[in-house]
Amino acid sequence: MNKSLGLFAFTTALIISSGSAIAQSQPGSFYTNVGATMISDGSDSETAYFAQAGYNHYLTPFVALDLNYRHTATLDSSVAANSTSFASKYNSYGLGLKLEQGIGWFDLYGIGGASYIDSEVSRWSVANSAVETTKESSIEPYASAGIKFAPKGSPLLLDAGVSYQWLPNNESAASLFAGAYLTF
Repeated sequence: MNKSLGLFAFTTALIISSGSAIAQSQPGSFYTNVGATMISDGSDSETAYFAQAGYNHYLTPFVALDLNYRHTATLDSSVAANSTSFASKYNSYGLGLKLEQGIGWFDLYGIGGASYIDSEVSRWSVANSAVETTKESSIEPYASAGIKFAPKGSPLLLDAGVSYQWLPNNESAASLFAGAYLTF
């Protein structure tokens, strides 16, 4: 029992004292991510891709404002007659707060905020026997969590994570992504 407690105390002290190997010492960083998304309306889901660009402005080495733009579109942009599938695309403009903590050679982070979203959804209308497209704009919350790490000697930080974006029309988008940061 004493060995386990001692090992736990030693590991905790090592993590706390080591800080972050890549803690942000510059005021900002640009980043870009690409990934796969599952857009769901509660009864059906469609696969989509996304590309994101953003900027983090650090208030402290571990707290930053996150500004981002994301374009997302379903892989199949057509809707077949009498189908329950849908085609969706949206642009989001987000502002959030990022918290990050270094653990050894990588940083874990979480982001929460809100996005202004321009959304377009196309579905088959049985009543009209035609595809109907609905456009809507709203402000919706988002959340992300990820890990970033620096290859030895590189100014780039590699990034991987997950995100969840609430969308207009009772839809949501769950995403997996990978990308890179460039600090300055």
